[in-house]
Amino acid sequence: MALAFGPAPRAFGQGTAFTYQGSLTDSASPANGNYDLEFYLRDAASGGSPVGTTNTIAPVAVSNGLFTVTLDFGAGVFDGTSRWLEIGVRTNGSLAAYATLSPRQALTPSPYAIFATVAGGAANGAITSAMLANGSVTSNKVANGAIGTAQLGSNVVTSANIAAGAVGALQIANNAITGQQLADTIALGTSNAYGRLDIYHTPSNTPSISLLGELTQLSMFGADAQQKVSLDVLPGWGQLTLRNNSPLNQQAAVLTANAMGGGSLSLNDSNGLTRALIFGADNGGQVQLFRPSGTNTITLFGNGSQLSTYGDDGLERVRLWGPSYGEVLLKNDLPGNQVAVQLSADGSSGGILYLNNTNGSPRAQVSGANNGGLVQLFQPSGINTVTLFGNGSQISTYGSDGLERVRLWGPVYGEVLLKNSLTGNEVAVQLTANGSSGGTLYLNDTNGLTRAEISGDNGGGSLSLYRSDGTETITMSADDGIYATSVTGPAVYAASSSGPALTVGSGAIQVSGAGVGTSTAAFIHLATTNNTPTNSFCTTISNPLCNGNSNALLFVTPTQTAPGVPPAFGIPVFVCYGGFNGTNWIICPTDLTSPLIGRTWNVLIIKP
Repeated sequence: MALAFGPAPRAFGQGTAFTYQGSLTDSASPANGNYDLEFYLRDAASGGSPVGTTNTIAPVAVSNGLFTVTLDFGAGVFDGTSRWLEIGVRTNGSLAAYATLSPRQALTPSPYAIFATVAGGAANGAITSAMLANGSVTSNKVANGAIGTAQLGSNVVTSANIAAGAVGALQIANNAITGQQLADTIALGTSNAYGRLDIYHTPSNTPSISLLGELTQLSMFGADAQQKVSLDVLPGWGQLTLRNNSPLNQQAAVLTANAMGGGSLSLNDSNGLTRALIFGADNGGQVQLFRPSGTNTITLFGNGSQLSTYGDDGLERVRLWGPSYGEVLLKNDLPGNQVAVQLSADGSSGGILYLNNTNGSPRAQVSGANNGGLVQLFQPSGINTVTLFGNGSQISTYGSDGLERVRLWGPVYGEVLLKNSLTGNEVAVQLTANGSSGGTLYLNDTNGLTRAEISGDNGGGSLSLYRSDGTETITMSADDGIYATSVTGPAVYAASSSGPALTVGSGAIQVSGAGVGTSTAAFIHLATTNNTPTNSFCTTISNPLCNGNSNALLFVTPTQTAPGVPPAFGIPVFVCYGGFNGTNWIICPTDLTSPLIGRTWNVLIIKP
């Protein structure tokens, strides 16, 4: 900016105020608009000391570069000594410091400012109001302090008699104006001019409080002349700004009524960077906290009852929320920002804890359901592999097809189930600890049917083997010994490279089901007309275990016969193979004269 100025065409030397007209350029072009100007009187072209009072005039209307102001530096400042004028300028309403224009302008006397010595010789009261024409005595013709309250009648001076800017702080004594001297309404400015009220109380002679009609703003300033508090009416909303005492005078707190549809409070650090935000938005209140880098680290959402914390990358890492029920989410730091841990308090299913892999897929789940606690483990494909059931005291493991393979449970007593991988997913092994029967191990076929059973019964341990149709064929009992049956082949097979292959202790060998004419290894042979030819002294044995087998070993002993039948006791017999048809064994008593019909013998068959 540049300023050229000089005395106006008319200047009055009878008072201390004088009118100046200047020319102001902005960027080499004539300035236009309102500006704030400060005028200082100096006793040297540079440096020096101030003379008189500082004149601050705002706003000053500048049109096509021209402006006119009235300056008053007080009495006795123009005593013939050289004076220079220093001027500061800034845009009207700006809070920036005044820009000092250089160089200072030398002041030269005006012909109208010559002191009239004759006027100084008039006696007091020699000139009355009747001797003065209306308007002939202006403020320029009255010395400072010449007219006091004693010289003025009541209400003779109104606002119409006071020129704009004629009464400043320097013209008003302390406590001279109280509430009794002020009207109920004080209007500053007009419809075509902005009002302004400055209240001074700073060492730098700058306003401490400014009320600006142009900006609809109330500002408060510190001792450093920097704005500290600003109350503004922005387009459509109000705003309160508080600044710190740092050299850059940064905003420390901003309270505004237009943010996200509601009020907001911004709390900043010493550099003016936001570190905390509180919103009263239409969609719910919100609080945000920021780290020194400026990244949002914590947010509280009123909508959703949510607390979120964020990582250095600005992505959510922790969420505590309760839209319907309480829940905690912990997220990983990978690009997908997946949920790694989820703790939920769903009222319908109870508390649940999910532990996920890096892709956010569940790999472990702990549930506190109403029907019992539950723990589930999952394989990489997502299939449940292990489950612990609080209801049923159960642990289950699963195959890749999702079907149960192992179960450990104890609803009443302990039990282990091992299942096969076939379509039916049948139980292949069952180990149970039934208290009523003792521990039992079941080994099943592929259809889940028991084929072997080992029991630790209170009556003694036992082993049972079953054929394919489910019939028990071998039973080994600690109390009853071994019971064996066979449809084909030996029921019991024993072999030893040294020593006995089979040793029987106390007790006899019993063949189950043995009787008259049975197909068992031990049986009773009864001589009848069907197996004994007429007038024959030999009877034919018919048993599938020895028929057609000439290598079989047969042990034959007589038994008690029926009444009326000659006894067989004491009568030797011989047993031979071939008989009447060449394929059967026959019994022949040595007493060839005794009838055979009705006689009985015990027969034991051993196949070599």
